[in-house]
Amino acid sequence: METLGNLDILFIFETWLNDTYSDCELNIPGYVQYCNDRIAREEGGILAHVREEILVQRRSDLENNNQEIMWLEISYPKMKPILPTGVYRSPVTNLSTIITYFEGEEF
Repeated sequence: METLGNLDILFIFETWLNDTYSDCELNIPGYVQYCNDRIAREEGGILAHVREEILVQRRSDLENNNQEIMWLEISYPKMKPILPTGVYRSPVTNLSTIITYFEGEEF
């Protein structure tokens, strides 16, 4: 995949990634990548690619070990920061667990 066109942010779910994959294997030219690998099991995982000229910060302080969620803070010129979020819910995870997580967060 050489280009993502005009796409600023791309979240990919069910990556099944672990530390046996190097960052260069997953790199898309012109993008910075962020990984949230599932440690305990093979399934799941989140990968994000953000256009490299965009000011971005991974917000690990909003994430927890009980949910597969990746938070990013994106800053565009002359705008308030936005918080795109990638959420993976496995088939065995109750939807109410995810809803409870978001209801408990203060943004």
